[in-house]
Amino acid sequence: MVPQRAFTAFNHNVQNRYFRNLRRHAYTVALQSIEAKLPDIKGHVQLTGLTPAVHAAMEQQWMPLIDEDNLSDPQRYRAEIFENFVTYRQLAGKPVLDEMPYSWAPHRFELAVWGDGQLCGLALTTVRERHDDKGVMAVGVVVGPPFYEHPLRGRLGPIVQFAALAWAAELGRNEVHYLGSFSPSGERMMQRVVANHGFMPEPRGDGEYADTMRFSVAKNLPLLKPA
Repeated sequence: MVPQRAFTAFNHNVQNRYFRNLRRHAYTVALQSIEAKLPDIKGHVQLTGLTPAVHAAMEQQWMPLIDEDNLSDPQRYRAEIFENFVTYRQLAGKPVLDEMPYSWAPHRFELAVWGDGQLCGLALTTVRERHDDKGVMAVGVVVGPPFYEHPLRGRLGPIVQFAALAWAAELGRNEVHYLGSFSPSGERMMQRVVANHGFMPEPRGDGEYADTMRFSVAKNLPLLKPA
């Protein structure tokens, strides 16, 4: 298990290299599960962190389709429109990819989902010490592209879940938490992930966890093994 408070002992460059390699291994495991358990996916799937290639793809593939006029079109943005718009702008910002913003750490969950070379989704979170101390790997944001047709349409939810579970296992975490309440479409997506792929969520409960979908790593780890 990765020591929860040991990250500052490394030089930042060493940290980044260490966790890039760790992330590459985790996403290789996730891809094996995706290929085995989502055989109907057409095209080549690739999982990466938030690399310069992601920034370039957002500028070229996503940002030309995002402007103020899109905010009045609920068919294009199938969840909470304004929140998605803000998220795209934040994710497209250079500091997210190249610098160290508030609550960033090299072991955070960050995922770019590619289908046949097209950027089809992003997932990431900020890092909180209280999550580290509790053995939690958090997922704070999951967004699809601002266009309807893409090679991985309808498959982003399970792909993110396989990748999140693999990353949490790599870090030795106890649970994966999807933070905050879902949009209506996001809630339906996660319910399909649970119903169709065998993932077992924990009870949502009250208080701190009322709006958090939680998955035990130990209970769900067998799903990472290819069928």
